Amino acid sequence: MRCKTVSVLLSILVIFNSAIFPSLSQQSQTKPSVEQPPGWNDLTDLWKDWVNQHTETIAGNALEAWEKRESLTELDNLIFTDAYTSVREQLTAQALETEKQVPLPYEMKEYTIEIVIENTGPEKHFGPQTVEALMESFHKEYNFVITALHGETYLRELDTKYPPDEWIQMLLDKEVAIADSDFYTRFLSMRGSVVNLENKPEEWTSGKHGISPTNDFHTYRNAFVNREIWEHQQMRAAYLTDPHIMGGFFGGPDAETFFPHKSGRAYVKRDGDKFTFSGEKLSPKQQFELLSEGIIPEGHEIIYLDENSNLLDKPPVPISPEALRKTGIPGRPWDEIAPEDRASKAGSEKMITGEHFRVHVQHPDRLITLISPRWETRMYHKVKAQIQDPRPVFEVPPRDDR
Repeated sequence: MRCKTVSVLLSILVIFNSAIFPSLSQQSQTKPSVEQPPGWNDLTDLWKDWVNQHTETIAGNALEAWEKRESLTELDNLIFTDAYTSVREQLTAQALETEKQVPLPYEMKEYTIEIVIENTGPEKHFGPQTVEALMESFHKEYNFVITALHGETYLRELDTKYPPDEWIQMLLDKEVAIADSDFYTRFLSMRGSVVNLENKPEEWTSGKHGISPTNDFHTYRNAFVNREIWEHQQMRAAYLTDPHIMGGFFGGPDAETFFPHKSGRAYVKRDGDKFTFSGEKLSPKQQFELLSEGIIPEGHEIIYLDENSNLLDKPPVPISPEALRKTGIPGRPWDEIAPEDRASKAGSEKMITGEHFRVHVQHPDRLITLISPRWETRMYHKVKAQIQDPRPVFEVPPRDDR
């Protein structure tokens, strides 16, 4: 039903677009029923046509992504108009810059459009809370993701040690409601953590992570699962309060305080001259100035914790530059890319050739599902060669001089 509805909506988009832009010759004389993006009249007709063509495709892909994850709570003209208008504005802005080097779009030897569709939400489960129904909804996608990340051997060994149907039933017995694919993946992935902890008795007796010490693995495993369920519920409650949260960690007494990660927020854990950072990444220069002089980087929020992840009510004493230099801070030069980021950055840049356009499509705010609002789909549209002018060629009839 939803697929049919989206198909109809996409058809409306095509009709809408055709009505507004009937032809290149009429384009400049027709006033669109939607507001023209800034700079639109500075584009040539062929660049306008290029923008409209890709806008239609990208907006359609966004609607399909939202439909697949059941995150369209209603379907009306405002949904595709929001997506269409946003994409058109972004492509127009980039086309204006590209046009300065490439006057006509077909003269681009190749180009890539990188599309990020954000806030599509998780796939939801509308059936009963039974093992069979839940596996029918989510297990195929779960297997695909885990196999892609860890390989078939890992998944097979995991399923042998803790069969998925038995694991799900154990969760249901604990009255855990698995409402969507986010819940399902999180709770089934616990099995990997349990297998990893099975041969680490020092973890069972450590009292870490808010779990009481024990010498019995079965007791520890049950407490670990209960703790993971509790943490997930706390995090989900935090997401409902603030959709800008991007994960986080637990600390404080008995590790019961949730410290959320957000854009621009960095946590600094201090134990004398020892320190660790988490959250927003800071450059070596920013770290050095923060720790030695207390200078907070512009646009950032800094939260200090002690060695046990308890919140500090005031910044700790600065660390001397000499002590910092012994830790490797600052790096040389200040703006040097961190070693762990250098390889990935260089690799990604090598993959991009020709012209590169980036488009970010955000689900309209009034339709964002509060569960897992940070989900995103990334796709690439690549065109390797533009060999001819796409405009229609008309033969000129021979002149009659009679």
